[in-house]
Amino acid sequence: MENVCWRYVTISPLKFLFAWFICYVIAAIIWDKITKGKVWTRMSQFDVIVISVLSVVLVLGVNKVTSALSSNGMSCTDKIVSDWYYIPEVNQLCDKDGNRRYSSYDEYREEFYAEHAEPERDPCIHTDEELANIAADYYESIHGSRPVRAYVKAVDRTTVKISLLDMINGYEAFRENYFVDQNTLHGTDHDGNEVQLR
Repeated sequence: MENVCWRYVTISPLKFLFAWFICYVIAAIIWDKITKGKVWTRMSQFDVIVISVLSVVLVLGVNKVTSALSSNGMSCTDKIVSDWYYIPEVNQLCDKDGNRRYSSYDEYREEFYAEHAEPERDPCIHTDEELANIAADYYESIHGSRPVRAYVKAVDRTTVKISLLDMINGYEAFRENYFVDQNTLHGTDHDGNEVQLR
């Protein structure tokens, strides 16, 4: 799976004003054609309102069209707030180069969970809690201190990874990983040294 950038984008006031000005001129020309040149001689409040509404519609249309045509979902009036960002306007997730990667967050989430899901495990004679305690006991017998936390994650159908953590200055710190057969408890530690947890 590719790295995904959460793109945070907002409308640039400067770009929007420039686009609105251009669209205002275009709207005035369109209204001039519709009124057959009378807009410049009478220029009533009604004309100003009509031209303003037309220009806003044009800006919104240009915004939508440029967003649809761009490779990263950004319109001509958008600006990037940060390097890693999400595009809420078009609900797009992008790759690290800003190109569209997923059409929705749900699509990204499905692929992420499918890729990172734990494999199914064969029946085990130990519960995860027992495996964690066995690993913590083994670590304590070797190093003289007991990790405050241990958790178990499947590697394949018979192998589990038991991670041991400690608290240092209020933060969890990695102590050791054991990759062992869930039944025989034989395997290796983080450095590849052979271990027999019990």
